[in-house]
Order: sequence, then C-alpha cells, then structure tokens
Amino acid sequence: MPDIKNIEIKTLCNELRTDYALSYGVLTCFESVVVTIELDDETLLYGEVTPLTGYTEETVESSIDSLNQFAKAVIGKSVEFSLNFFDQHIGPENSFAMSSLVPPIESYQRKFGHVAVRTKDLIQSIGCSNKTIGNIKYEINTLYEKGFRVFKIKFGRDVQCDIETIYKLSELDLKDIRLRFDANCGFTFNQSVKILKLLSLKLPDHAEYLEQPLPRHRWEEVAQINKLNLKIPQMLDESIYTESDIIKSYDAGVHFIKLKLCKFGSISRLEHALELAKKSHMNVVIGNGVASDISNYYELVFYYQNKHRIFGASESVGFLRLKNQIKYNIMVEK
Repeated sequence: MPDIKNIEIKTLCNELRTDYALSYGVLTCFESVVVTIELDDETLLYGEVTPLTGYTEETVESSIDSLNQFAKAVIGKSVEFSLNFFDQHIGPENSFAMSSLVPPIESYQRKFGHVAVRTKDLIQSIGCSNKTIGNIKYEINTLYEKGFRVFKIKFGRDVQCDIETIYKLSELDLKDIRLRFDANCGFTFNQSVKILKLLSLKLPDHAEYLEQPLPRHRWEEVAQINKLNLKIPQMLDESIYTESDIIKSYDAGVHFIKLKLCKFGSISRLEHALELAKKSHMNVVIGNGVASDISNYYELVFYYQNKHRIFGASESVGFLRLKNQIKYNIMVEK
C-alpha cells in the first residue's frame, strides 16, 4: 500500500436547486469541507462533510482545525498506519471532520468501484406546506413516474400545518407509496403523541415512521411514547451519535434508528454500529440528506453492500439537492 503524499483541505458552498426547509432553519446551500488526499502512487482520493448546526456541535472552522491536525500526523505515512492512527482518535467531538478524511482511504483499501443507483432505492423529499391537494398529487405523481416510491415530508415548523398535511395526504390514492415524516427535534411530547396518533389513524398503511419528533436527549419521553404501542413508530436520528446511543435506544424501546457516516467517522465504525443495531433487533435506515455526492457515494456503496440488513430506501440524497455535483457525478436510473 502507498504512502500519503499530501492532503488538501478547502471549503465549498454548494448551491441547492431549491431551498431546503428544516425545523430549525432554511438552507440555500451546503457549506462543506472538501478534502483531497494525494497518495505517492499518484492516486487522488476525495472526502467531504457538511457540518450543520442542529446536527452537530462541530463547525466548518472546527472541522478544518481538526483535519489540519490529523493531516500533519499522517503525511508521509502509509495507508495502513493512517487508518490505524485515525481509528484511535475518532470520537463524537470530531466524527464529522473525520468522515471527510477516513472513508476515502478506506474506500481505496477496499477497492470501492462504481455504484449503480436506482430511484426505488432512494427517498425523495416533497414539500406539502401551504400546497393544495392537487399540487401535492401532481408532485408525487411526477416523481412516481420517475421510479421513486418513498417520500419524505418535513414536519416540526408549524404543527397545525403538519396536521393539515396529514389530512391532505390521506385523501390521495397513494398506491404502493411509503411516507416518512421528519420533525428534526421540532415537537414537544404532547405534539409528538398527537401527530403519531393521527398518522396511525389516517395513514396506517403508508406512513413508515415519524423521525426524531423530540429533542436529542429526551430518552424518558422517547420511552413513554414507545409504551403507547402506536401503529406508526418514532425513529431516532439526531439522538444517534455513538454506539452508546444505540444501546439507549434499545433500552427505550426504539425500533427504528438512522445511521450516518458523518456520525461515526469511518466506514468500519459505521459497520460496527449497524452490527450492534441489528443484534438489538432494530430497523436501521442509512443516509445523510445534507451532504454532497462525495460522502453520499461512500454511504451508497455501504447501503448496497448491506441492503439485506437495512430498512427500505436510502436517505443518501444530498447530492440530488445540489445544482452541481462536486466529483462523482452519481447517476440515478429508474
């Protein structure tokens, strides 16, 4: 295996096709850290991460500081040494930064190749707020014709609007469509219960789950919701940062969690997290929607390698939101 010759770190603002609304803000671009690793056999490897307030305490600035520190330690060292060194230093305080540095080297070692992505294997986000039933139907049907079958709707900014969205969706002929609803920590306990009960009543055959209704550390309230045994469950995303969080989820009676490469820092650690979750009999969703084609590529290879152990469609769809992909130009076919 070759040595690492140089590591270049830069920032990039990736403009989005349309604004992306989350419960804690609206994004017009992804502010990313992009890493280029040059090996002494002239191979170039690429990594990327988009630290987002609300998802992590890491920032673009702190990520660059961490990356500069770790880059200095491995330049001139072998790929094997570098991977061992990084594995000893990955932690929740730097996992986002490390996810732009370690997976490119892992993918080189593992000989990752082309990934063929199908629309049926990806979610597609749709906006329902302040839209008529006719508008929603048109948007869904347009994407359905392209092969998408799993749609994600953002909740958490206006509960009354979210309730109206559920009623509108319940009036549509949804065929074999599956729906995921994501509150991004935007609900109180009572609001979470109200929305889950309404989903269980109005969309019992199409809603897969309500994602992260509560703020990150509300483990007691998470457990209280699960004890209600509602037909539509909650799924945890922001709450899952380490393997100990997976254990806490199991103890709280959670059946659905999401794993992201940026939370665990490396492909090997993502593998360990998936293994732990499956041993705990959890349904695992994979993917980061706030990312470019670079980090989405690594997640999609991982998704297809482990598809038999992963629940439903991948959420590695940040690249679909970009006006221009950075490097890999991931092609999606019906």
